[in-house]
Amino acid sequence: MDIHLSKYDEGTLALRFDYDRDTIDLIKTLPGRRWVPEAIAWTVPYTLAMAERLLHAFPDRLNIEAGLREECYLFKTSQNARNRAHDRLLRQQLQL
Repeated sequence: MDIHLSKYDEGTLALRFDYDRDTIDLIKTLPGRRWVPEAIAWTVPYTLAMAERLLHAFPDRLNIEAGLREECYLFKTSQNARNRAHDRLLRQQLQL
């Protein structure tokens, strides 16, 4: 299940996903996290440390909004690596 990551405001990121108890439990371990019912999203501080933590906690599950990927080099690098891994998998399947 993917987690959609977007910018909530200048200092905050929003995480949206279908209900999953394990994901919620993991998000609750993040410092500064907050549930925002009107946005139907969890928010976390937008810092480089949090970006690294999210990439580590959800290595293959983050669907990062394009504008955020362009803004933060950590997310851009991560998405490029994810795309390369996906391309490798497709090539392997085509060779079978």
